[in-house]
Amino acid sequence: MSSIQIAQLDGLSSSTAIKGPCRVATTANIALSGTQTIDGVAVVTDDRVLVKNQTTASENGIWVVDTGPWRRAKDFNKPRDVRKGTMVVVAGGTVGSGFWQLTTADPIDVGTSNIAFLLLVPDSSTVVTLAGTQTLTNKTLTSPTIDTPTLNTPTLTLKQSAAPTPTAEGDTQWDTDDNVLAIGDGAATKLFLPIPASTAAGDIEYFTGAKVKARLAKGTAGQTLRMNSGATAPEWVSLTGAPDAVLEDQKSSGTGGGTPVATTWT
Repeated sequence: MSSIQIAQLDGLSSSTAIKGPCRVATTANIALSGTQTIDGVAVVTDDRVLVKNQTTASENGIWVVDTGPWRRAKDFNKPRDVRKGTMVVVAGGTVGSGFWQLTTADPIDVGTSNIAFLLLVPDSSTVVTLAGTQTLTNKTLTSPTIDTPTLNTPTLTLKQSAAPTPTAEGDTQWDTDDNVLAIGDGAATKLFLPIPASTAAGDIEYFTGAKVKARLAKGTAGQTLRMNSGATAPEWVSLTGAPDAVLEDQKSSGTGGGTPVATTWT
């Protein structure tokens, strides 16, 4: 390959302010070697890739794909090549296409400085601006920005599983086994159980299982709450007839009765 062709591939004609376009941008940490699929695009030898999500941020930058180890693009491998505000267009990808800007403060030492990028302008093909009343049927909105919406008869379907355990703040999921809401609070999962049917004022809720509520209808005036004979649920009883419990003299002598002295039964 001629030196002119290499220069064109590596973007030597690009300025410090605006670099030659990249085919795709990363969305996660990657191995900087070999052909692979990035953001839905299968990159091949000599493709330029905007690498921006490395765990080691000093590895970020513009790289050129190879079957072995990748190399940094020649327009993005020296301190004089980049400054804060340097921009690059990413032509393809499911979520990363658009106009990106380098946000790292000067001076920047490529390979040493932690490098970060910000999406300034998304690819217009991935952005939809809607005005007025819209109807979306069986559509998925990814990271939408919605201003003052009014939803008429909407159907909202939550993430669902048999035993969800969300922990991220606000992550809301539906437990299909027990029909309860599971919501993350930033550290743990909080469960929100439905109110039993026909609940009225004075009723008492109790648990029949780890995530199952039941309703005990309110009793009548003067009734007492107790545990049922099976020790499985509360119940109301009326204290009439023979008492359920009798206070007996436990005096060891066996003599009848006793005498209370200074609050002690003797």
